[in-house]
Amino acid sequence: RAPGTIQVDERMVSLVTLRFEGFIDAVENVTTGDRVKKGEPLMKIYGPGLSTAAAEYITALGASGDAGSRGARRKLENMDVPESAIREIERSRKVPASLTWSAPQDGLVMQRNAVNGMRAAPGDVLFQVADTSKVWALIDLSERDIAMAKVGQTVMIRPRGMPDYIVEGKIALIYPHINKETRTGRVRIELDNQDGKLLPDL
Repeated sequence: RAPGTIQVDERMVSLVTLRFEGFIDAVENVTTGDRVKKGEPLMKIYGPGLSTAAAEYITALGASGDAGSRGARRKLENMDVPESAIREIERSRKVPASLTWSAPQDGLVMQRNAVNGMRAAPGDVLFQVADTSKVWALIDLSERDIAMAKVGQTVMIRPRGMPDYIVEGKIALIYPHINKETRTGRVRIELDNQDGKLLPDL
């Protein structure tokens, strides 16, 4: 028996950032703790470079050469413009005042830093979205018990506050170091969480 916490799977987290300098016209009614679906609108973005790239694409669409329009489209793709926004430019043939930025995946909004009217620099984290359908249990074993843990070993997880809820998982990793303050070693158990009952930091 050993204590631990539930954490999101690092491989199932997406950051919503910009690859250009932009401004947030409006943030949708999405806050930390909400669940979102892939493609769901998160905010509307304006940026001079974005408008220029959109105008170039519209001009290229009006020309005869496919190569030119492909190159102009690639520029928008390289700016990480959502596919839905590119399709809207193709349909309307107009430079939009702002483009709708959508959720990159299904998941739980772990962080929302986007605010109406803010300036966003390239790389600023505006949203963090985590798919919690699979999670990790990080368990701290006392130093003397580490040798008993084996990768692939079955483990029963009993969340505190849910005495009748038991989840079975397997040890996926035994971390290669000991915490010198607590004299414990950590193991990672990967768990299915389709019902969403295992909350981060539980």
